[in-house]
Amino acid sequence: MLSCYKSIFIGSMLIITMFIDLNPFYRDYGNISIFMISFLAATILPLSSDILVSIAFHTSIPKEEVLVYATIGNSLACILNYYIGYFIFKKLNNKSYKIFSFKIELPSENHLSYKLIQKYNILALLASWLPVIGDPITILSGYFKFPLSLFLFTVISLRFIRYYALFLYFN
Repeated sequence: MLSCYKSIFIGSMLIITMFIDLNPFYRDYGNISIFMISFLAATILPLSSDILVSIAFHTSIPKEEVLVYATIGNSLACILNYYIGYFIFKKLNNKSYKIFSFKIELPSENHLSYKLIQKYNILALLASWLPVIGDPITILSGYFKFPLSLFLFTVISLRFIRYYALFLYFN
């Protein structure tokens, strides 16, 4: 299974680098681009920061800076998700909320992230780094009022480990 994921990941990177030369983008916008991509990828937008951060490891930006800015951007977006879950869904007692043309909905009870939270409670945060179910888990963490200090420690640690694994893989 891991080798399948690895080959899909590497294949995606090759396709992206064949059609897009991202070096000027990273050179012109540097750390702020890594921060923004990582931030947006941890929101409910369907983006993946892993591929672009991996490509950034091959640019002239120091690898340690890529690691730090990606971790900070991704972690801050998780904190935003927590507060969306807490303030919008819990405090305002809404099941959905519209921001501009985006409609944010509380994950339903049938969603995998909701089931994980119901079954494992705070331990479900260990799956918050995963694609698809990770963002709803961070929103539901706020909705179910998980302790903020434990949430922060878990989310920031997992984000750092995720990007550090990419860092090690591409060095």
